[in-house]
Amino acid sequence: MQNVVLCHMFRWGDASSPFYGDVHFYNYDADSFDAATYPHAPFVSEFGFQSLPSWTLYKNVTGPQDWSWNSEMSLFR
Repeated sequence: MQNVVLCHMFRWGDASSPFYGDVHFYNYDADSFDAATYPHAPFVSEFGFQSLPSWTLYKNVTGPQDWSWNSEMSLFR
């Protein structure tokens, strides 16, 4: 009998494992600019961070005092 190397791996398994399936990541207190914050997984479909609206809309309903990352408005969001 010959040894056979399988070239196709089956990757389904426990959906809650970071090694299989889709990972959803929610950590609202984490530094979203630090890459080490995020899980190492084949596919992460949700990060749990809300994005800001487009600049065109945001500047029409806010003032210059609200346009920095640590402004009262940004921290409130």
